Amino acid sequence: MHNPVGPAVVYPDGWGVYAVHGVRVPEKVVMNPGSVSGEEWVGLPNEEVRRIVIEARGEGLLTELDAQVSDTTSDSLGNSVRLWKSERIVGGAMLTMVELVNSTPEPDGSVKRYWIRVPNEIRKAASAAAWHCQLTPREWRRMKVQS
Repeated sequence: MHNPVGPAVVYPDGWGVYAVHGVRVPEKVVMNPGSVSGEEWVGLPNEEVRRIVIEARGEGLLTELDAQVSDTTSDSLGNSVRLWKSERIVGGAMLTMVELVNSTPEPDGSVKRYWIRVPNEIRKAASAAAWHCQLTPREWRRMKVQS
């Protein structure tokens, strides 16, 4: 089930189910993601639901959680890669995320940004991107996008 802008299923009596990428989410995550506060996000027990909320809210959610960009680099296409860090505890550990750009354009021509949680000991944006791709930082820097 998937509908990022409304209920994924609506029954004749009006009851519906909200889901994004097969993950059932509270109604407000779909209908008004901006209303999910940083504190609510931290308290969400389901990592997949947290991922969907941060996908919708992005940088605004991180700044609300007092996260700051601690390092920046560029990928092989020149897209900015940023490492975000916050002292807030989420899921038992401080919050450290890498912000990446998917350079493959969406049907409307836009590109998506993704925020992915990485280990707290990572200090460099290139290391965070490499960790996500299961590469060394050197391999990540040398990686070329296949066309």
